[in-house]
Amino acid sequence: MRTIHEQVTGLFRLRDRLLAQAAGDPGIGLSDFNHRIFAPMAYLYENYPKVMANLRHHCYHFTGLTYNMYTANALTPPQRFVDDYLRLIDGLPIGLVIRPPEILGEFGYEIAGNLVNRDTVRYQEMIRFLWEAGVLEPAGNDRNQTILEIGAGWGALAHHLSHIFGEHTTYIIIDIPEALYISAHYLSAANPDKKLWIYDAATAGTLQDAPRWRQYDFILMPNFKLAELSGLNFDLVINTISFQEMSAAQVEGYLDFIKTRLKGSLFSFNKERTESNLEELAVNTLIEERFDIVRRKIYSKAPPGGLPGRLLRELYHLLIPRKRWPFDHQALLARSK
Repeated sequence: MRTIHEQVTGLFRLRDRLLAQAAGDPGIGLSDFNHRIFAPMAYLYENYPKVMANLRHHCYHFTGLTYNMYTANALTPPQRFVDDYLRLIDGLPIGLVIRPPEILGEFGYEIAGNLVNRDTVRYQEMIRFLWEAGVLEPAGNDRNQTILEIGAGWGALAHHLSHIFGEHTTYIIIDIPEALYISAHYLSAANPDKKLWIYDAATAGTLQDAPRWRQYDFILMPNFKLAELSGLNFDLVINTISFQEMSAAQVEGYLDFIKTRLKGSLFSFNKERTESNLEELAVNTLIEERFDIVRRKIYSKAPPGGLPGRLLRELYHLLIPRKRWPFDHQALLARSK
């Protein structure tokens, strides 16, 4: 049986062959932003046995969170951080309070018997939003459900939601191979009793045969094989902090695909575009053009630069009063029109 390393690095080579046949196809290659982010990650694949032992120390490529932010002050979390976290879990059913597996070098502060860092807080915010929107049930669900997450990063949200939704759920991730390399290792280590399938052209036809693909808890697909999911319908589609990093053509391609396959809700947690993405992009506007928004929450981010940054934001709202600050994260729950 091939290792995860062999399976996913095989997807790198498959992508190279497809790019040679269809140069410039936005559905195959990386956006300029993603190329800048993922090019420095080559050391992960070249030194994978050693690196994977402390995988969480390398997930800063996705979220910017570094473990040394916590090791220096591990015993004394800032009181504001503690208070914010306790408010976040206050009133939540116990089954919806996420607990990161303490594996692969996981790190954080000990708060209320849980290991908590900024990533934990971010995913807990998302889960609280989905609970308040009526999407999540703390006791799980006994009906077959199919979830699609586009751009799952290192796999944390997929791990937590798969446990919340329960054993009858198939969780499909579609992502660039560089990210699948990390999420496959993380999900496999965090869920040793669950079945995980990584795209393999030789057996990909099973995705059209429900009894076969439903045997898997996690299905990991490369972004350039999105069309092979066209025979499926999805109860929930998720994109968090990923559309904002793409080109407009890539986002539109995904949204148009989702429109035809969505039977439940679309959950997006994105800025209009990330500050370092040079694309002309307005993620939330593109979503609003195609779907009905049933719930929205703004997570305001202080502009960079202290007082000059705040003045810039005020000037922006003065000059363009009807538009939101584009660098705030917006949580959107949307349904088909």
